[in-house]
Amino acid sequence: MTDAANTDTTLLDDAFEVLARAVELEDIAGDRDDTLMQASSKYYEAVYLMKKCLNRLPIEPSSPKSDDRARTRELIQSKCRHYENHAQELLQRVGSEQSEAGDRRSWVQQQSMSAPHDGAPASAPEQSDIVAEKAAAANVLLENALD
Repeated sequence: MTDAANTDTTLLDDAFEVLARAVELEDIAGDRDDTLMQASSKYYEAVYLMKKCLNRLPIEPSSPKSDDRARTRELIQSKCRHYENHAQELLQRVGSEQSEAGDRRSWVQQQSMSAPHDGAPASAPEQSDIVAEKAAAANVLLENALD
């Protein structure tokens, strides 16, 4: 096996590990927005790794070997679309739950702003903002990987 094939296999193995973690996070999330956002971010990370693998697959003239590669490419592309859509659905679910709980969160944020800051860990809304920023950064990485 060539070094390129080893790298592709490693990328796919890494993607599968990240997908397994995303499924775990989604399973335990319940109605916790921060955990759903982490799961979404993991799905995007796995898609990034799969697309990186796709970019390394050679495109060859038609032959039995290239036909296998073409089928592999199509399979990975369909999985990328599936997991991107699923990650987006998770983020939309978080967004709809956040809008329903907007009044409650506004009150919590107002209370946290009025309370003295003593170096305590970030509140749930702050953690959600951090996770959302990381998910957005993951989206940018994915877009750059496609270019």
